[in-house]
Amino acid sequence: MEYTLLVGIHGVGKTTLTNELKKLLPITSLSISDLIRKSGNDIQTNEKFTKDINQNQELWKEELRKISFDKGESVFLDGHFTLLNQEGKIIELPFSIFDGLNLNKIILKVEDPDVIRERLERRDHKSWDVGLITEFQNSEIERAQDFSKLKNIPIFIYKSNLQKSNLKDFIK
Repeated sequence: MEYTLLVGIHGVGKTTLTNELKKLLPITSLSISDLIRKSGNDIQTNEKFTKDINQNQELWKEELRKISFDKGESVFLDGHFTLLNQEGKIIELPFSIFDGLNLNKIILKVEDPDVIRERLERRDHKSWDVGLITEFQNSEIERAQDFSKLKNIPIFIYKSNLQKSNLKDFIK
């Protein structure tokens, strides 16, 4: 089984992009956060300051191992290279959390920090600092690019719907 890793910070539009791609391509998508919830850790969808970060990484991998996929099925994992801990500090996830997964592509979704702030505030009813969002996204970008280089996995940085045709070609 090969996986495509779709990454980006909270509120960047990963779920929306995935839903658009499902209309164009036969893909299966799994949210790493949903896998963590399925394991019994009741993380709240509106809580972006994460506790038990390291434990959660093991939980989702265990849940993923329980799922059987069809041969040749294209599976997208929606996740992160960085998270905010309970104190609101950016935490870089160790690359080792992806050990044992056959990752074949990375899609990095980025967005204007002001747009992300508006989405998060509307969705979660909490105030966000655009400076933190900018720093958070820059850290995610750097980690995704570093991982791509280290593991020699192709990366596509998706900034705009104008790239949709190119993204579709990248996925195929």
